[in-house]
Amino acid sequence: MKIKGILIVLICLLVGLGGAVQAQNQELPEYQIGIISDGPIVAPPNWAGVFKSEIEKMAAGEFSILFPEDMQVEADSTRKGIEKAFERLLADQECDLIVMLGFIGSTIAVESRDLNKPVVAPLIFDATMQKAPSEGTTSGVNNLL
Repeated sequence: MKIKGILIVLICLLVGLGGAVQAQNQELPEYQIGIISDGPIVAPPNWAGVFKSEIEKMAAGEFSILFPEDMQVEADSTRKGIEKAFERLLADQECDLIVMLGFIGSTIAVESRDLNKPVVAPLIFDATMQKAPSEGTTSGVNNLL
């Protein structure tokens, strides 16, 4: 009886260990992130690099993060140019998330109400003036972060 109990425990351990090894061999979910900066004049040096590094650190072990070159857009510092870049990445089926790195881009994002993917607008300096939506502690707009 004692041997039977030990065998059951060993089998359970081996099954659990096999599952853990299998889980380690599985690939992480992959996400492609687009970054739009307002333009060369307003972006501090390596501004996008800082955001990329922080996103990679936060996702480590849970997601595989890619920043495809064609999704890294430096706009022309005009509202029209930034809107065009934003519309392009919103329409891009391969882009999973957009980060708006600029005051104009962040304003464009908070003015948008029909976002088909998550959009991060980190540069809101005056929510009232920029008419940023607010519902409790969130924007209240689907996919606006």
